[in-house]
Amino acid sequence: FGVSSLLGIYDDSDEGAQLYMIEPSGDCLRYFGIAVGKGSQQARVQLEKLNFDTITAKEGAIKIAEIIYQLHDEVKDKPFELELSWICDGTNKKHQLVPKDVLKQAIDAGIKAAEEPETDDEDEEENDENMNK
Repeated sequence: FGVSSLLGIYDDSDEGAQLYMIEPSGDCLRYFGIAVGKGSQQARVQLEKLNFDTITAKEGAIKIAEIIYQLHDEVKDKPFELELSWICDGTNKKHQLVPKDVLKQAIDAGIKAAEEPETDDEDEEENDENMNK
């Protein structure tokens, strides 16, 4: 057993914002997006679909909330309260909780995403349609 730690930093080099995960084994790897804990594998699959180079911090916060709410099983999992923080140009490159209005938008989007019926990946559906032509 051990603890996986996430470390978010921002420096003034060309690297800018950075996210690292330190594993219980001592391994430290850099990520654009990562999840730890229960359901992390499913969340990682969803995170890999996002292009963090083309979305804003606000859009990223909303997407993260959608992933969390979609993966939360109300029957099996304990209730949770979503808290989001970020490091971005809008925070003067300092770690801060997201503003309440962004958090509300993220929670609303997450709840809506969780209520939508589960479907196969849209790309797979498009591929199936193209194969049938």
